[in-house]
Amino acid sequence: MDAAYGENEPGTGKGLGLSGLVRQHQPNAVASSRSGWVGDYDVDEGFGVPSGPIRFGRLVQKAFSVSGGTWAYSGDFAMSFSSAMAIIVNSFVRDMCVIVNVGPDATGAVPSKQVAVIRQLGGFMSANKEAVYSTRGGPWNPVDGQYGFTFTDKTV
Repeated sequence: MDAAYGENEPGTGKGLGLSGLVRQHQPNAVASSRSGWVGDYDVDEGFGVPSGPIRFGRLVQKAFSVSGGTWAYSGDFAMSFSSAMAIIVNSFVRDMCVIVNVGPDATGAVPSKQVAVIRQLGGFMSANKEAVYSTRGGPWNPVDGQYGFTFTDKTV
C-alpha cells in the first residue's frame, strides 16, 4: 500500500499518487499541477505580466493575487489597477484563463484597497464583455506592450 496516499494501482501495485487518486475517485474532475503532479492544465503563477506568443496546446491558467507580493493577508495594501489590468489583458490575448486571489484578514474580511481593485477589474470586464467572455486569444499573436486580440467565431 502506498504510505503517502493509501491506494495502489490494480495489477502493478504502484502507488496511484495524487493524480491517480483524483482520476480513480472523480474521473471527471479537473486537476492542476500545483501539487507537483501532472495536471490537466498548466499554471503560470505570480505577478509577472505574460509575454510572447499565444499559448497553443494545453490550457494555461494565470494565477495572481491583488494583495501585491503575497498570497496571504498583507494589510490594506493592493497592487494598482493598471498592474492588475496588464496581467489580465496580456493573459486574455494569449488565450490564458485567469484566477485572481485576494488576501483576507483573519476574520475573512478583504481589505478595502483590494476590494477597490477587484471592483475596477469587474467593471472593465462588464464594459468589455464581448472581448472577454467566451473568447479565445488571437487569431494573431500579440505584440508585447503594444496590442493583442481576442476573438469568437468570425469577430475579432
